Amino acid sequence: MQTLLMIFPWILLLACIGVLLFIYKKYPVHLIVKSKTHLQSTFDSIDDPLAIIDSNYTILRTNRAYTGLVGKTFWDVLGHTCYKILRNREEPCLDCKMKQVTAYGRKQISERSPHPRQPNDGIISLTFYPFSDIGSSGDAIVEHIRNITELERLKGNLEEQNAALARTTDRLQEAHDRTNEELSLARQIQLGIMPRTIPKINGLKIAATYHPVESVGGDLYDFIQFSDTKIGVFIGDASGHGLASSFIGTISKIVLYNHTKAEMPASELLDRMNKDLMYNINTGHYVTSFWGVIDLADNSITYARAGHPKPVVISEHQNVHILNASGTFIGIIDDPKYEQKKHHFRKGDRLYIFTDGIYEIMGEQSEARKGVLGYKKFQEILVSCNQLPFEKVIPGIEQQLCQYTYEDDYTLIVIEITRNPG
Repeated sequence: MQTLLMIFPWILLLACIGVLLFIYKKYPVHLIVKSKTHLQSTFDSIDDPLAIIDSNYTILRTNRAYTGLVGKTFWDVLGHTCYKILRNREEPCLDCKMKQVTAYGRKQISERSPHPRQPNDGIISLTFYPFSDIGSSGDAIVEHIRNITELERLKGNLEEQNAALARTTDRLQEAHDRTNEELSLARQIQLGIMPRTIPKINGLKIAATYHPVESVGGDLYDFIQFSDTKIGVFIGDASGHGLASSFIGTISKIVLYNHTKAEMPASELLDRMNKDLMYNINTGHYVTSFWGVIDLADNSITYARAGHPKPVVISEHQNVHILNASGTFIGIIDDPKYEQKKHHFRKGDRLYIFTDGIYEIMGEQSEARKGVLGYKKFQEILVSCNQLPFEKVIPGIEQQLCQYTYEDDYTLIVIEITRNPG
């Protein structure tokens, strides 16, 4: 009996150890603790505030970011209502989506909400996710909070910049519309000083075409008839493009009218035009020009040239003659010298007068048309089209040039001598 009493404590101890081992195997508490600790660590590793809230608005779990947001400890937050912790309210927040989430089981978002600690200038967004079957608590949600203060600030700045850009765009559009109106008016003025009709003179066929690359251009031409047998032909090209060249061209046309009220030597006309432009224009712009007077009494043209491309005369037999009188641009120097020459036509001769925009053109990138066309190749095109019927000459030339790119205005005048002298 005494021996039994002595070993009984040891038997009891072994029995306790056995029970503990059974409980350890059946209920691995250390694993549960480890799991919950790992879950909380994972929860805390998320930068945005998170909270699990049951259907009674009670906070069941939060992460460290959430407690930092509301400025409280875990023990101050857990077990309390979310609206009390987040807003210090006695009832659910106005933008809370708890009811909708639990009713429909779908995510809900409150896109803009005052920041709980910076309500005047801070903004957060709230996203509510369904979260079911968490023990005996019933349905719950996960509340995800994002601080979007900086994002909203950037959005506001962007909206202000967009509004400023829209205002600037409106002003630019207004300016663009005004410019278009001015260009339209300038074009009307320019077209108004161009010949409205081609003169009909017994013994001549005349055709002309004018193509500005912009709304307005610097090319100009005209026909001044002095008698039934005499007609003056003028062509000019003001330097530059657009409104500036159009303005210079218009002034040149007015000057031409002033000095063609009576016939005078071709060289003297260009000299007078030069003096007028030098006196009235000080912008550095200049005008190239050609002026010739055709006299059907002897089928001749008396002409002068001011830096303008040399006109080409082509006979019925394809013989080529260049009208090459020398002279510098109009509007550049005070006392230029303009050479005056005379050329006699034969019946069937065609005179081609043009601006340099028609041949200073860039061809497509193929071996046949690579690079700038140039005066010489353009002359070859004139020769190839010269045998066409008169009314098809200009369309034929333009057809051969249609693959080229134009960067300047161009004008082309074609005149055919249709009778013998006298």
